[in-house]
Amino acid sequence: MFCARRSSQIHGPAKANLLRIGIAAFVLAFYAFLIGSGVQGAGLYWLLLSGILGMGIGDAGFFAAMPRLGPQLSGIIYQCLAAPFGILIEWLWLGILPARLQMVAALVVLTGVCVALWPKEKFAEVSWRQKAYGILFALIAALGQSSGAVATRKAVELNNATGTLVDPITQAFQRSLGGLGIILIIYLWVSWKTRRLPISVPHANASTGTKIFWPTSNAVVGAVLGVASLQWALASMPAGIVLSIVATSPLLLIFMAWIFDGEKPSKQHVVGGILAVIGVAGLRLVA
Repeated sequence: MFCARRSSQIHGPAKANLLRIGIAAFVLAFYAFLIGSGVQGAGLYWLLLSGILGMGIGDAGFFAAMPRLGPQLSGIIYQCLAAPFGILIEWLWLGILPARLQMVAALVVLTGVCVALWPKEKFAEVSWRQKAYGILFALIAALGQSSGAVATRKAVELNNATGTLVDPITQAFQRSLGGLGIILIIYLWVSWKTRRLPISVPHANASTGTKIFWPTSNAVVGAVLGVASLQWALASMPAGIVLSIVATSPLLLIFMAWIFDGEKPSKQHVVGGILAVIGVAGLRLVA
């Protein structure tokens, strides 16, 4: 999230997201074709759909919401609504519902994240129309993330049923292909819409090294390591529970801001973080 914010400030939301997915797909392709199973597997098309929904539509929604709502409020809507959406979609689609104690623990996690990240400052200085668009984009991001996770669960189910072994890193590559396609379309559309009225980004004149560092870091940490870990988790746990744990990732933004910007965590951050940790521990105990 921290890397995404910096990259978006430098390149603009659409280009930053395209760079992230493009770099990730390039890195993952080396593993998938040299060590993994490439584009094989009974669940391939579901993983492509998962990438379109989660890495494509979902992430595009998040990148579009950030400049309108700020990273914290965007993260709350995106991450904390993805988990309940995931529980509902997985129940309606696959008939899988977490145990009650798991849902209670997940609720504690999400409450902690909301407490920690709830912004003290006012909305960004944009019109109410733009704020409404920001909320809409964040909701789209949450729906994309949740439905993408459930599509991954369907892919894993098909691969297991046919005895096909597709490791999490190869799954991440297959997902990235779907995400890259939709993000490229979005980028071309945004570029066409704004060619007569270029979008102004705050740090567009950053050094070449900075312009490369932040999207590369965002790709490696999020779309490579993060998505591969997500695929591994979804292979054995319900989507709603996995997304509840993933929702704690924005808490790292607090520590990143402390390290890079010198912003010390407040009591609100500490209380919310402790509550989220208690919830994660509860998930572990009732698993």
